[in-house]
Amino acid sequence: MLVLGPVLLEVNHVLAILVPGSVLVEGLFSRITFREPLFVGGAGNTTGLADKLPVEEGLKGCIRHLEVNDHVYNFNLAPLGDSIKGFDVVECKRNWDVIAEECKRNGDMIAEGCKQNGYVIAEECKQNVDGIAEEFKRNGDVIADECKHSGDLFAEKCKQNVDLFAEEYEYKQNVDGIAEECKRNVDGIAEECKRNVDRIAEECKQNDDVIAEECKQNVDVIAEECSADRCSKVPCQHGGKCLTSGDSSAVCLCPLGYTGDLCETKVDLQVPAFNGSSYLRYPGLGGSALSWLDLQMTLKPGTEDGVILYNGHRSDGVGDFMAVYMNDGHLEFTFDLGTGAATIRYTAWSLPVHWSSHHQVYSSGFTWALVMQPSGIHPGLYLGTEVATIRYTDGVYLGTGDATIRRSERVMSHCRSSERVTLGDWHELRLSRTGRLAILEVDDLPATQTMTPGAFTQLSLPQNLYIGGVPNFDMVSPKVRIRTSFVGCIQKVVINNQPLQILAGALGGVNVDNCPHPCVARPCGERGHCVPQLDYFTCSCGPGFDDPQCQQHAAPVLLDDIPVPRFTGDSFLHYSDPDTIRRIVSFRLNINMRFRTSSQAGLMLWSGRRNMTSSSDFLALGLAQGVLHFRFNLGSGEVDIPYNCTGVSDGLWHRVKAVRNEQEGSLVVDNGPVVTKRAPGHLRQLNTNTGLYIGGMDNIKHSSMDKYAGGLVGCISDLILDTDYHVKLVQMSTAGRNIKHCG
Repeated sequence: MLVLGPVLLEVNHVLAILVPGSVLVEGLFSRITFREPLFVGGAGNTTGLADKLPVEEGLKGCIRHLEVNDHVYNFNLAPLGDSIKGFDVVECKRNWDVIAEECKRNGDMIAEGCKQNGYVIAEECKQNVDGIAEEFKRNGDVIADECKHSGDLFAEKCKQNVDLFAEEYEYKQNVDGIAEECKRNVDGIAEECKRNVDRIAEECKQNDDVIAEECKQNVDVIAEECSADRCSKVPCQHGGKCLTSGDSSAVCLCPLGYTGDLCETKVDLQVPAFNGSSYLRYPGLGGSALSWLDLQMTLKPGTEDGVILYNGHRSDGVGDFMAVYMNDGHLEFTFDLGTGAATIRYTAWSLPVHWSSHHQVYSSGFTWALVMQPSGIHPGLYLGTEVATIRYTDGVYLGTGDATIRRSERVMSHCRSSERVTLGDWHELRLSRTGRLAILEVDDLPATQTMTPGAFTQLSLPQNLYIGGVPNFDMVSPKVRIRTSFVGCIQKVVINNQPLQILAGALGGVNVDNCPHPCVARPCGERGHCVPQLDYFTCSCGPGFDDPQCQQHAAPVLLDDIPVPRFTGDSFLHYSDPDTIRRIVSFRLNINMRFRTSSQAGLMLWSGRRNMTSSSDFLALGLAQGVLHFRFNLGSGEVDIPYNCTGVSDGLWHRVKAVRNEQEGSLVVDNGPVVTKRAPGHLRQLNTNTGLYIGGMDNIKHSSMDKYAGGLVGCISDLILDTDYHVKLVQMSTAGRNIKHCG
């Protein structure tokens, strides 16, 4: 049996399906939920199952195809397939009962022939045996020759020949039995049959000796080269899976955290590198990319072609999908909303045309190949130069000279970088899609854009998201023209302003190694996190370290010795204790804070909800363009209270008091005037679940819905909540990062 998930079962093209209405069950429920694994071929050792099924034994036979909700299952064990485990499952062989029945029918026919004419039977038997011997001799020669030239082809040929020998040998045994039966039952021909069979037996013996020797040699070779699984010589370690390839070799697919030919080396992954057989697997984007998508990637390609990112609607490549890939040195983005194919490629409007060279011209929804062979001087357009520039709209003026234009078929909507990216260098990719419109930017090159045809605007991607490659290109839409995986490094992926934890967030992956990068040496020590930034890095240190690289040998600053914390823009302190939370999540809140900064922007205080939306509750204090803002949303609309009366980005100490009384908010700095505003709607209580952040927070841009891009650069000395709750900033924090001493 094999253990899978719940499936819709199709066995040898006979579909097993539960048809609603064919059987009426009691009760009001109309759905069926499966929480246990699916057993294929048998029920396993499931308690109480025997009393519920009309059969007691599992299937004795073969299952060729298994499909559930348009997902075709692969019977190989994970990660190569979908099976979790199995018991007593072997490769499906030819049905020998059918062979036996065929032999019986053949035997009856031969026996009847023997009864009619023993001489004819004997002669036919002799010819058959001679033919068998000759066939095996020829097969042996072919096998030897095939083995010499191709191990893979030889293995298949050997298998076919051995199967043929088994069938023919079975036939020979039948012939012997028929001859014996003829000897006993046919009075007139018995003696003649006996003489013929004796003669045939002697010839068979001689032939069998030759066949046996040839077969023994062939089987020995097969056992050494073919039949013995090549993976038996590749003992993958640490859960690695062996995969045979078409060039008679076998490789190990190593799980995350291990590398080497046999997955024997443990690796501390920092910046992942992909080698063309690698990939990382994540939960699919699902509905988060339904109408819009914002994607940022930092990558270093090593080859001109390869799939970098793929997410699809179905496992067979049919339906909606999106893909980012390298194609002939260009970065390309392709997506399908289900409205068909059309070419909308962008390239520079000025196209240099070199004499006697091929060039691609993208126009009118078609791809054109232009070949020019000018002769002589061409006034006007070319001016006799060796390199000309053609500007075009829907057509190309060729002037004089020899030229041809070829138009190709329409292809999928996609964006393409206007220039090739350099291999071996880091590049920044930025991609945004809203409905049918997509815009692609690479480094500082001009942006390219495309719009899909038709009326569909939503992208449905329920399948897993793959980065760096895919396990099988059968799952990739045929509209993606590249059928190889990415070779290179990826150090950053941000999806909808949410940084993807490339390694920690992966559901699985194979053959991922470290990219040559300073972070691989862990320069930030055990207490710090190395953040790659192209060829360089910065360290994100825990609270209490005053060393930029968080080194253990650097003298740490004790938390009790930081009465006034300093924030660096990527620092924060977090509070999740009950006393703080009950003051934040309430109908009223009074905040009194003393701070100083020279920065024009930065988040000072935040409490919000996980997975923020435009209607989520939040409360924030922060700087924008040198102006202090008090913002909050109680669920029925946001209110923004700016304070323009006093500048605060002067490096001096200031005291701010922000008060919320249900929907009313007020803000005052130092001894200035009070500014008030009222939140819209009728909701009166703040309901947040992230705790309280001071000085910044993780993933500020995403978590604040783009209201802030960084944290405070400066110091905070006092924080009082509700007039009487004094927060000891460092000592009472439950988490923090990059906290320094304010000098």
